[in-house]
This record gives sequence, C-alpha cells and structure tokens, in this order.
Amino acid sequence: MNDTTAVILAAGIGSRLAPLTDTTPKCLVKVAGRSILSHQVAAFQAAGISRIVVVAGYRAAQVRAAAPSGCIVVENSEYLATNNMYSLALAETHISDELILLNGDVVFAPEILSTVLASRFSDCIATDVGRYMEESMKVAVREDGSIFQIAKTVSREDAFGTSIDLYRFSGKAVAMLFRHVAAYLQKGDRKQWTEVAINDLVKETAVYPVDIAGRDWVEIDNAIDLREAETKWSQTAI
Repeated sequence: MNDTTAVILAAGIGSRLAPLTDTTPKCLVKVAGRSILSHQVAAFQAAGISRIVVVAGYRAAQVRAAAPSGCIVVENSEYLATNNMYSLALAETHISDELILLNGDVVFAPEILSTVLASRFSDCIATDVGRYMEESMKVAVREDGSIFQIAKTVSREDAFGTSIDLYRFSGKAVAMLFRHVAAYLQKGDRKQWTEVAINDLVKETAVYPVDIAGRDWVEIDNAIDLREAETKWSQTAI
C-alpha cells in the first residue's frame, strides 16, 4: 500500500494514567508486555502499510527512541498549548494520497484494520455499531447510511455507534480535511480535536461507518481502561 500513510496522533500527556505517565508518554504505556504504539505499528505493518508517521509531543525524545523501525516521528513542541488537530497539521507534508488516521491511545484487533481497508467506502470511520460510550466520539447517520455528525455530544437516541478513532480517507477527502484544519488554525484556534474538522468534512462529502462490532478494541484513558486492555491482550496475541 505504497500510497497509503498511517498517522498516529500521540502528543498528549495522558494525565489520567498518572503515575505511569509521569515518566512515560501515554503511547509507550505497555499492554500485555508491548507498548500501545508497538501494537498499533504492528497492525499497520501487517496490513502492508509501511509509511507510518507518529506525531509526538510530551516526552517526544522517548517516543523517537522507542518508535519501531521505519516510523517517521514528527514533534509537536507546542503540545501543551494545542490539541490533536494541530498535531495532524504537522503531519500533512508526509501524506501523499490515502490516509489512515489513528489516535495514539487505542489498542485494537488487527482484523479491524483489515475490515476498514477492505471496505468499499474509501472514506470511512471504524464504528462499534450499537455501542454508546459517554466519553467517546459517536456517529449519527443519514437514511442513506452516510455519517452526518461525529461528536461526543451525539445523543444516545441519535447515535448509530461509537467511533474507535480509526479513520480512512481518500486523497480527495484528505485535501478537504486539511482545508478545514487550516481554517481553524488560521483563526488561531489551535486547541480543537481533529474530529471537529472531520465533523465539517462529513457535511461536505460522503463518509460511511464500517461496522466492527464484536471485535476487540480499547481506548486507554485511565487505569480501568488499561486493565481492560491488559485482560484482552494477555489472552490474545496481536
């Protein structure tokens, strides 16, 4: 997949995982003996994606030193004053066509990525259909099945499912996405989530959910999430 770039947004501190993250960046916290980043990169490489960009911030030198061979590490030195939309903007020059976008705190079964890549929709969001998680991004869909909203504020009644923060965009959609990103940054709004720009994108072009319900994934925000991931992945090799 020579024209596909995977971008992992991993600049944040991960303060809810303290004290682990007092000395270790969140993406290097270990799950079943391997860092979150290592799990992610292994899944991408197994899928044939070799161009992998990691945007680091907090303790970036540690991420650079620990990143698996072949990864490009871009540093967001302003991670304290920005959010992951700004981190994505820093990776733009490394993206030539299709983009697989992932937040740096998600561990997922590799078959989820295979399902996303095999989808007939070149612009899509891996979605745990039927699952509602209060603190996660949810998606709402139109009658034709395309997504018209992605946000944490989507109500239980309107939610089609929960995004696992794994996105696939065609070159055309990537160009649109970065236009929205640029508009926020030009206004000086540097503390937005990437999903704010993606929410603008789904109003401009058709983006579809890809159902991954029943497959293992965990967004690791706190110690409870980490224990859940440890339980899942200590039983199943990624």
